[in-house]
Amino acid sequence: MNVFISGLGLIGGSIAKIIAKSRVDTQITAFDIDKQNIDYLQKQNIVRYIDNFVQGAKSADIIILAASVNVIKQNLNELNKIKFDHSVLVTDVGSSKASILKMAEKLTNPKIKFLGGHPMSGSHLSGSQFSDINLFKKHYYFLVNQNATENQIDMFKALMRPANVIFKNMPASKHDDFVSLVSHLPHALIFNFMDSVSQEAKLLGVDLTLAGGGLYDTTRIAMGDAQMWTDVILNNSSKILEQLNIYEKNLQDFKHFMEEKDKDAIFSMIERANKARTEMEG
Repeated sequence: MNVFISGLGLIGGSIAKIIAKSRVDTQITAFDIDKQNIDYLQKQNIVRYIDNFVQGAKSADIIILAASVNVIKQNLNELNKIKFDHSVLVTDVGSSKASILKMAEKLTNPKIKFLGGHPMSGSHLSGSQFSDINLFKKHYYFLVNQNATENQIDMFKALMRPANVIFKNMPASKHDDFVSLVSHLPHALIFNFMDSVSQEAKLLGVDLTLAGGGLYDTTRIAMGDAQMWTDVILNNSSKILEQLNIYEKNLQDFKHFMEEKDKDAIFSMIERANKARTEMEG
């Protein structure tokens, strides 16, 4: 089976390692604009380099689109120009499913079947050198099926078996609502918060490296890839803005509690937050 991966960063590189460990007989080819990502996995004999997207895609049985959301959309547009004479499963890892599914609907070749995907795991680190076969272990991997057959879905799951993920089917709109709340909104807030704190620290002449663990723990995700997260935020902006409006109201309430020295309200809010975060641990 020929598997082609477009985008060999943290996610794509991890998927390449996972598939290489599967029991399915595969040949993995890959394309990435960053040659360092390719070189790292080539040296481990995990992938074979293809110098352009079309060349890699046209001979593949499964195509995995693992670049940024905007590049995934470009890839889907390119797939429409390829005359496949065999069935091919196309799947992706983008975190904004509705916009990607809308683009996938434009695929006119009946040989192409599309299965939207999104692993709920990542890191602030980027590049294939940080790829890890255990990156998705015991995390949810959302599937948003457009028209893939059951056999194709089963084959993809077989390729991903070494990852030990928990597959979960979810409609695109529900996925984007959920992900905007638990991933996109937190990232947007932390990017803004870290930028604000950094600028204020400069004005005060404060060295942020002196900060305690709280700031380090809270702002780790601010080190996420700027290009990737710009694409994510713009592609799911309507959902994020809805959540931001709710957050702004809650923040104004909290500000009011502080202005009024409302000890009970502040305590109750912190207690609810503490309980909610504790429950996330299971």
